[in-house]
Amino acid sequence: MMKGEHHGDSSPSVRTLSLDVRPALSASAQNSRSLVSVTGNGANPCTPGFERRTFTRALAVTNAGGEIVAITSGGYGAVTINKAVSIIAAPGIVGSLQALGSEMASP
Repeated sequence: MMKGEHHGDSSPSVRTLSLDVRPALSASAQNSRSLVSVTGNGANPCTPGFERRTFTRALAVTNAGGEIVAITSGGYGAVTINKAVSIIAAPGIVGSLQALGSEMASP
């Protein structure tokens, strides 16, 4: 028998190739829970120790159905909410939201 020659089963070998064709995740929303702090930075990823400074910046990286959590008392600026999210304050933190205009959805 010569090198590379195969006797016996004459069926061709089958090779498979797997490709991951899932769509790439959007870079704009990626957190289920985003954190904000008065000492945060707008470029931070909204994770513990790397909070963002404003609700608007946090909303940009929060998935629909997620939550934005204020971990320090303070002002976080105006925000236009364009998806279903909860904006809450951590235990012991003073938080309030003021609605402006009449475009609030009825429950």
